[in-house]
Amino acid sequence: DLLGTYADTDAAVQILEGTFTPPTDADGPTLIILEEIARIWQLMGDGEVNIVITQEDYQYYWRKVKESTSSSLSGLHFGHYKAIGWDDELSNILARKLSLISATGSAPQRWARGLSVMLEKIAGVALLTKLRAILLLEADFNQHNKLIFQHRMLALARENGL
Repeated sequence: DLLGTYADTDAAVQILEGTFTPPTDADGPTLIILEEIARIWQLMGDGEVNIVITQEDYQYYWRKVKESTSSSLSGLHFGHYKAIGWDDELSNILARKLSLISATGSAPQRWARGLSVMLEKIAGVALLTKLRAILLLEADFNQHNKLIFQHRMLALARENGL
């Protein structure tokens, strides 16, 4: 396995640095992706995404979401997290838990599952071509991804002209 579970191998570093020699049977699109990874890495320089989630981050997010949002196959509802968002001690505990998940890469098993739902694009029309599929993920997994990827990582990419 060239990259390993955590992409922390010599090959992974070579890909980032643009010095990787791909296998001879690598197809064109794969080669383009490898080149793009190296190009983006070069542009990003020493930029790092902060993966620490603070109590303030936790509370800012959960205090403004709609409680009626559907999620969490496990039964942990937006309302649970929203209520915790008003308590400093509990918010701090869950923020630390999310930070620990980010730092270790060891997510809860419930984050590995989602619920696929088909919604009608037009009310009352249940034709397959008129349905939209969505995947409901765990509420805290959504919050984690929004903060790290949608906000912080995209902000870093924009700062570097990407």
